[in-house]
Amino acid sequence: MNKKQETGLLKSARVLFYIISVLSIIAGLNYVLRGDLMPYHYDYLGKSKAEIDTRTLTLLISAARLIGSMMISLGATFALLTWNMGKTGSGLLTVMTVLAIPPLAVSFYVVVSIGELIPQALVGALILFFISGLLILCKNNKK
Repeated sequence: MNKKQETGLLKSARVLFYIISVLSIIAGLNYVLRGDLMPYHYDYLGKSKAEIDTRTLTLLISAARLIGSMMISLGATFALLTWNMGKTGSGLLTVMTVLAIPPLAVSFYVVVSIGELIPQALVGALILFFISGLLILCKNNKK
């Protein structure tokens, strides 16, 4: 593989990983700043906001904000790792994999259970971009 192809592959992987970063941060900010559950959460629970006990609702909203904060952290960390891609050696691939697989796997399970199209599309896109980026990095690391 020549230097030009290698640079093109790294750029492609960077774009995919930056997309993951931006989408994660935007989704996280939405959960943190919203101050309420998403409409599909109420649909999944089968109850309106008024039907949920105040303490339970506070706990659920706090959990949503915590998840949002974790999404922001994942996005920011992924952006920093992507920024250093190509400078830090082959250990980056392992770190990104370990960092991304648990939240993506849990998110996939949750959105499949909820059954709403928008969260499913978002998580599906994140998984697709992540796998594509990993494949590009693997191909780039084979010399």
